Amino acid sequence: LEKLWLSASYFDIDQENTPVAETVGSETFYRFEGHNQSRGVEFSLSGDITENWTAMAMYAFTKYEDKTASGKAGSFARFPRHAATLSTSYRLHGWDWIEDVVVGFGYRYKSMAYGCMRGSYQYEEVRFDSSHVFDVNVTVPLTKFGGPEDWYLTLGVRNLFDEDYIDTSRHWYECFAGDPRTFEIGIRGKF
Repeated sequence: LEKLWLSASYFDIDQENTPVAETVGSETFYRFEGHNQSRGVEFSLSGDITENWTAMAMYAFTKYEDKTASGKAGSFARFPRHAATLSTSYRLHGWDWIEDVVVGFGYRYKSMAYGCMRGSYQYEEVRFDSSHVFDVNVTVPLTKFGGPEDWYLTLGVRNLFDEDYIDTSRHWYECFAGDPRTFEIGIRGKF
C-alpha cells in the first residue's frame, strides 16, 4: 500500500571467547571461553491504513544456542524466542466535541525465557514467564479548551493491567523488572 511500509531483517550473531570474570581470593581476572550463536528474523509493518488510522506491528524470532553444551543446555530460550508489539491510533471525527481527538492502543508480548549464567543454561526453575502488556492513550487538541493551535494534552496508561514481568536480564540474578502500571500526563506543542 502507498502509505504502509514493511521491513524485514535476518541476523546471525556468533560469539567466541567471550570474557568471563573470575575472582580468586581478593583478585579478579578474566579468562576467555565459550562459543554461542543467536539467529533470528525481525519484521515490522507500519504506516497509515486510512487517513485517520495509523498502525504498527513488529515481530521478532530469536534462536539461541550454546555451542559448548549439548541437549537442552545447548539450545534453550536464553532470550524470548518470540516477541511482538502492536500499536494503533485513530483520530476521531464526526462530532465537534471529539473532532481530532486521537485514541491509541498498544500491546507488547514476550515469550518465556530461561535465566542463564554467562550464557549457560542453569535449570528448569530458573525461567521468566511470558508477558502480555497493554497500553492506552488519548491525545486531545488544546483548542477544545480555548487553547492555541498545535498544542495537545496527552493522557496515557502504560501496563494497564499491572502485569508483573521481567523486561531484560543479563544473568539469572541480574534482572530488570518491567515498569508497573504507570500514568502519564503531558502537554506537547510547536513554538
